[in-house]
Amino acid sequence: SRGQAGSSTATGSVTCIDRTKPNAPTITPSGTKSGKHYTSNVTISITNNGDSVGQVDHIEYVVSGAQSVSRTTGSSLTISTIGTSTITAYVHDKAGNVSDSASISVTKVPTITYNANGGRVSPSSQSASPGTAITMPTPTNAGSIFLGWFTASSGGSEVTYTTMPSSSVTVYAHW
Repeated sequence: SRGQAGSSTATGSVTCIDRTKPNAPTITPSGTKSGKHYTSNVTISITNNGDSVGQVDHIEYVVSGAQSVSRTTGSSLTISTIGTSTITAYVHDKAGNVSDSASISVTKVPTITYNANGGRVSPSSQSASPGTAITMPTPTNAGSIFLGWFTASSGGSEVTYTTMPSSSVTVYAHW
């Protein structure tokens, strides 16, 4: 079409190309903590924080360290391995753009649970990194003599931990 000098009129369609990265995800751990470490399995929730231009297609994450998971998709996972695991996540939009990464590290430690087997004990459990020096508590039971901590409520093998073991255990007082 003809217009005035210096102007033009376009006909047809215009294609917009989305080159905007989606927002980085938020990674939130939850579980039972002792200080800064987790004593239970850690549930990890990964929240997509949207895309200012397009639509989010999926969340991708990688877990490295004590527990390892190769690239996979999803918005939640469970860390069950003792040690430190690092979770790194990305958001992908429908145009193929990938967000900046978000990462956190979580440390799960073993727990010794003390079963007083009819008596009383404090503390009833201890959690620490494997190899950390510990002192096992001495339970009380009126009129009874404490014989030691064992691997079973009756019978079992006697155990004396001076350092935190590499896995969670329950020990039982024998009288």
